Amino acid sequence: MSQGSKRPSLPGDLVLEKTRNSFFVYTELDPILGNLGVRRLLVAGLQTNVCVEATVRAALERNYEVAVAEDVVSTDGPALHHGVLDSMRVLYVKVAPWRELLADGAA
Repeated sequence: MSQGSKRPSLPGDLVLEKTRNSFFVYTELDPILGNLGVRRLLVAGLQTNVCVEATVRAALERNYEVAVAEDVVSTDGPALHHGVLDSMRVLYVKVAPWRELLADGAA
């Protein structure tokens, strides 16, 4: 969970402070996920064209299998939002509503 989250952390939550566009830059996310044996990610968040895209690309570079929940990401303007999602599909990222991704076991 990033610092800007509105939900208070609960006991057992992992809280990382995100200071760059990608959640992998200057955080311990990658080694933590590695220690947990996580290889598939379901990505959601704000600024589809900046933070979400940067995190997705960084995850792909680290050989994670990535899915993006298109109904829980957003950015300014639908054309930009949909263009970035289309670009992610070209990068072999599964992009679909979160319920579909969970039902399919994509994440």
